[in-house]
Formats: sequence, structure tokens, C-alpha cells
Amino acid sequence: MDYLCGAATDIGTAKKTNQDSLLIKIGNCSENNVALVILCDGMGGLDKGEIASAYVVDEFNKWITDRFPIIIDEEDCLEKVKADWNNMLIEMNYNLNLYGKSNKIHIGTTLAGLLIINDKCLIVNVGDSRTYLLNHTIEQISEDQSLIAREIKLGRINKEQALTDPRRNILLQCIGVTKDINPEFYENTVNIDDEYLLCSDGFIHMVSEEEIFEMLSPDNIFDESDINTILEKIIKINIERNETDNITAALIKII
Repeated sequence: MDYLCGAATDIGTAKKTNQDSLLIKIGNCSENNVALVILCDGMGGLDKGEIASAYVVDEFNKWITDRFPIIIDEEDCLEKVKADWNNMLIEMNYNLNLYGKSNKIHIGTTLAGLLIINDKCLIVNVGDSRTYLLNHTIEQISEDQSLIAREIKLGRINKEQALTDPRRNILLQCIGVTKDINPEFYENTVNIDDEYLLCSDGFIHMVSEEEIFEMLSPDNIFDESDINTILEKIIKINIERNETDNITAALIKII
């Protein structure tokens, strides 16, 4: 298997800085085709969110370079990856909390992460950045760690009410802000023509999942320029609809 990959980002209509950070690594490691995507949304309402998002991305970059080649050939590789990531995120959460207290500021970031090794993938989530699977339809793989997502799950409100609920920006988990974090992991078997979309919440505020699928359907993606062009088009639609948050998205298609 091989991969087509593209990404796009924009500051949005209101922010002074783009606090989103993105890492994409694709290549061959020990005769395995590997793809890593890490997307972090620094907290827009907090000070210096770009520091938090860049820090998390940098730590995953160090991991894929230094640690991953050591464990890739082991039978329980994905379990070791999961343990590594869980421990890393707990440590990063502690360090960012400590940094914030020491500097009397608040910094934090969400995380959407994806690792593909041949036909297997591992997804990690903290916060409300999302990972979607697109094939014959669009499916949100990750679950938002937010107050609104919990209210929907409990049946207290529906998705339509959630769009205008004043609590929609309250997160239950955020690296660097909450005292403890509980990263959530998902495993999938990947197939030819599957697409994985990772995005910050700014990407989906003003555009529906149905619109995203209509534009990013595997039938519309033939090369990496298609991915970049369509992601930029969706971002432009968000901006035209006055999305104030930073907007970032990355997509990998399995070929």
C-alpha cells in the first residue's frame, strides 16, 4: 500500500495568529510503508496556544525518528505505540501545566493523531479535533471529548441544538489545561481507497459532514494536488461563512 497526502491551513477571520500545528511523515521503515499525521489545535482563547501545539507536534516528531524504528518489527508493535503515546501525552500534559503555572499563563492543545503501518492504523484523540474515515460514506472515528458531545451521547440534546448551544466550546480533555488526561485510542484495518481526514474544529463549524464528503469522496481524489485543492476550497467556504477559528486539515488516501 502507498499513500496520497495533502494538507491546508488558514488563520480564519478573527485570530491574530494561527495556533494550529501539523506534522506529516510518510516513508518506508524496516520494509513497512508508514504514515504519521499529528494535528494539534492550540487553544484559541488561551495565551500562546501555538506553544502548546508546536510542543506536542515536536515530541511526536522525535518519537517517530528515535523510538519508532526500534519497535516497528515487534509483534506487539501497535500496543507498544499505544503505550508510548499514552505515556508521552501524560508527560506532556504535566509539562505544559507546569510551564503555564511557572509563567502565569494558560496554554493548551487538542490532538488528533494517526499512524498507518501497512494495512493497520492507530488513531489517538484528546479534545475536539477530529479524525474521519471516508470511503462509501463519511464516518467520524474519534469522539469529541467535549461537554456538548457528552450531552448528545446522554440524549439531553440533539445535534441540531448543539450547533447553537453556548457550551459548545467547553472541553472535558485538553493537553496542558486539565489536571489529568485520558487519551482515547481506536484501531482500524485500512483498505485501498480509504481516506483518513484529520481536522481542527474550525474545519467543520461552518461546513457539514455531507458537504465534506461530497467534495472529498475517494471518487474525486486522483493525486495529491486534488487533495490540496479541495481542502483549500473547503477552508475558503468556511471563511466565506465567517469561521473565526483557525482552520487546519490533512487527508491521507490509501492507494
